[in-house]
Amino acid sequence: MPRSATRLFTLAKLSLLVGASALAGCQGDKTTADIPDGGTGTGTGTGTSTGTGTGTGGAGGMGTGGASGTVGAGGASATGGAGGTGGGGGMGSGGSGMGGSGMGGSGPLIVLDEPFDDDLAFTKTDGNGIAASFFAYAIDDYWGITDGASGGDFGNDMAPSLLPAYASFEGSFMVAQDMDADDLPLPVVMQWTGYDITGLVNLELGLTVAEAIAGDGLDDIDAADFLRVEAVVDGGTPITVLELRGDAASNGVLREDTNLDGIGDGGVAVGPTALAFTKSIGATGLALDVTITMSFNADDEDIAIDDLVVSGELP
Repeated sequence: MPRSATRLFTLAKLSLLVGASALAGCQGDKTTADIPDGGTGTGTGTGTSTGTGTGTGGAGGMGTGGASGTVGAGGASATGGAGGTGGGGGMGSGGSGMGGSGMGGSGPLIVLDEPFDDDLAFTKTDGNGIAASFFAYAIDDYWGITDGASGGDFGNDMAPSLLPAYASFEGSFMVAQDMDADDLPLPVVMQWTGYDITGLVNLELGLTVAEAIAGDGLDDIDAADFLRVEAVVDGGTPITVLELRGDAASNGVLREDTNLDGIGDGGVAVGPTALAFTKSIGATGLALDVTITMSFNADDEDIAIDDLVVSGELP
């Protein structure tokens, strides 16, 4: 065969190879990740591509390779690499990019958030199950919500002129001391009802608590003084999530009653600086009720609470 015919035959074969490899190189893979409602996620991935070619502007030239695929962010689709372009009469092959697929994580979902700015979200009853009201009977006999200064909600009474010194509270919070001085039957019960927990797992309850130092510097909390937090799931048996009591029959300090035997035994005493507790509820269901029951019945037997929060996660 003449040399010119051989050259034409070779160029024709190269052209066919260019078409086939360019089509193969343009097909970049991409993936998409699903992120649950209310969640956030990050995506990782790698994109690689290679391109070789011959004949840009003439035989023997190098073609342009395919671009690398871009990585998907937050589970978004990733874009594959573009195919390479060959030079005139040359052959180019482009690589396909591999995109990252993101797995979206779901953060805690807030079920109940009580900042104790007011009493609109919960009911209050006394020891006889009768509706109760906040009050301030005297400088050291009260139950209500303080704004951290000289105001707040103490029912029909003025806020106490002097409250114990608490630290690390922000804004309004609930306070109580010598709660039966106004003939209020104890214990009092605060209740939050009807919170949707459908499909949630790992339910947790958080509460911030403090107990002030008495004016005489002595400990005054008795074992009969207590704060109990209970959860009721789907109308079932109440679950004691947290209980605080005096660590002595009389004149002790407030501690967690970890074994629920009526005596505080936790390693950390509750003091005037806000102490945050986070406890597992240990149950799942459809609806959640929460109650706080408490009784502090003498001078210098006080309590401050804030930030009641229940959260859960999607499985």
